Amino acid sequence: MGFYITEARGTDEVERYHRRTDRGEYLVLDTTMQGERVRLLLVNGIQESATHLDPDRKYEPMFRYLSSFHEIVESHPDPRRVLLIGGAGFAYPKHFFSSGQQGSMTVVELDGRMIRLARRFFFLNELEKEYDLVRSGRLVIEESEGLRFLESSQDSWDVILNDAYLGNIPDQGLLSDRGVEACARHLRPGGILVTNIITPLAGEGAMEGMLAKACYEQLFDHVELYSCTPTHSLLMRQNCMLVGRNS
Repeated sequence: MGFYITEARGTDEVERYHRRTDRGEYLVLDTTMQGERVRLLLVNGIQESATHLDPDRKYEPMFRYLSSFHEIVESHPDPRRVLLIGGAGFAYPKHFFSSGQQGSMTVVELDGRMIRLARRFFFLNELEKEYDLVRSGRLVIEESEGLRFLESSQDSWDVILNDAYLGNIPDQGLLSDRGVEACARHLRPGGILVTNIITPLAGEGAMEGMLAKACYEQLFDHVELYSCTPTHSLLMRQNCMLVGRNS
């Protein structure tokens, strides 16, 4: 998961988990942000996911780009099968199932520790039990690198969501020609490919987003790149949606 946020830490912090491994330093932190108790997941000091701690809000997304993901999923006439690459704290799967969607979701997450932390600290276990996701097979979790998974899979999906980040760096393999082609091959007719890309939309810093958009335009009839927060300056580094659809 990748997102751009100016306030990465709050106040009244309580550590729930802290480990240093060969992959980096993992920290789960309860804190107060804007008057609300929340839980953050940080890897090497970079915020990877977050959740509300209020039991009535534990499945709600905290970040605008996750709502943008959901708006795109709901724009599909029948999103029965969704693939999410990059699970982190499983913030979007929580929103997907709790919002009443009746489809299934496959989540590909490279880091097995992330999956375990999501179960223990970010309400993934509760989600699976409440919506009977394991027995029904509506949620499938794969521990794998995204491109490797796509190139070995025979499945197809109505919507593919690319939220694969290593820290604050997007998975370059999935943004390459090879990666976008692999995603496109696994879309059902009328399918949608979406990438959460953190980029300015104007100025010198916009090049990465423009290159990714050009790659999409080789494979899709309709391509959009837009900010999840339209009030932000185009020069600001921000969460944007890169969306490809075919007629």
